[in-house]
Amino acid sequence: MEQHSKRIFSLRFLFFLSVSLLYSLPIVFSSSFGASPGRIEIDNALRGSVIEKTVTFSSSTISDPVMYSLSYSGRIADWIKSKQGDMATNMITISPDTYRTEATFVFSVPPDVPNGVYTGRITASYAGSGGNSDSGGSVSSVSAGAAILVTIHVTGDQNIDFDVIKVSIPDSEEESEARIIMDVRNKGNIAASPDKIILKIQEKFARTTLKEIVVDSFEDLLPPFSRGDIVATFNPGLPPDRYWAEISVYSEGKVVHQDSIPFTILPKGALKRDVKLLKLQADSEAEYGFPLKIVAYLKNAGETMTGCVLKAEIRRPEEPDILLAALESDRVMVNAGEMKQLAVYFAPRMTGLHEATAFVRCDGVDSETRSASFNVASRYASLSTPAIGGGLLFFILLIVLLRKRPKQDPSIIPKHDPQQNSQQGLLK
Repeated sequence: MEQHSKRIFSLRFLFFLSVSLLYSLPIVFSSSFGASPGRIEIDNALRGSVIEKTVTFSSSTISDPVMYSLSYSGRIADWIKSKQGDMATNMITISPDTYRTEATFVFSVPPDVPNGVYTGRITASYAGSGGNSDSGGSVSSVSAGAAILVTIHVTGDQNIDFDVIKVSIPDSEEESEARIIMDVRNKGNIAASPDKIILKIQEKFARTTLKEIVVDSFEDLLPPFSRGDIVATFNPGLPPDRYWAEISVYSEGKVVHQDSIPFTILPKGALKRDVKLLKLQADSEAEYGFPLKIVAYLKNAGETMTGCVLKAEIRRPEEPDILLAALESDRVMVNAGEMKQLAVYFAPRMTGLHEATAFVRCDGVDSETRSASFNVASRYASLSTPAIGGGLLFFILLIVLLRKRPKQDPSIIPKHDPQQNSQQGLLK
């Protein structure tokens, strides 16, 4: 009886020791909500300037729309506002159809703030689900939120100073937009572009002005202390022919460059269209339910600006006849000779090896097809190696201890001791 009690005590001690070991070891769980980038750093911000940064929020393993509220803290809390498109908002929603959404954060640096480094934090906090939270479905797996660290370096006075070296208007087709390409050297300490360009379009002999066009929107700003192209588009609205354009470039209300250049509008379809898909890339490892980014690197090898989209299909090599997803990127304008990246996102719902097959379509012209493979791991929380080892150790020791327990031979019958019985009777 005493040996049996010791054995039970040993089993209990071993059980509680193993459970304590398991709880003390680290367990790694996958986060279901995140923000990219997770850190925003703005260098050389000028007093009174307004800077915009776009952040992608992504979630996974959700079956209903999930809402997150946005809040701000730190010394720059009052500088930050958020919007989606043109709508100001302090709330974002992640849809189970896309598993992601984007928000633009607008940082307004006060005009009287001293030079220095200012920090803060953007926090996205879980605010509810479009489903029934009492059902215990996807809501229980939603992360509480995510934080983005922000650092803004405020510098000295603004200095706008750039030279327009050359202006050109490449050939375009009728009923299409034309491009103005300016070769610019930015000598100032801020990213720059002209305020506006005024075009006076003349017929091919440059004797009669046909129309005047004002352009005040530009594709990109040119970084400080650099040289590059600033591009704008305009719609001539003229039939095929050769024309002249008198160009006046303005900055801070003053004309900084004037030129007169010829350009040609060709019949529709005259310019060659060609696109090259240089590479298709996806991370080699993905996780079940988490959005995976698939990127296409393309080049417009044609003679005109064109709008391009990436089209991709996802299959598993072991089941090539089953289409898991058909994806399409946003349409992006690509200049002639320019290289760009297009991306789609895929949240896998099966584990194992997957293959993405894709091509780029630019205004009806398709590129070659390329493929990229990736492996999808399980979505379930993964134990760390020490925890797994601790669990295995517990079960091994338990089995060993049980195997060492002595078994009684049923053929051996305990002998009857009359003397012992008589002593027990006297005790009673």
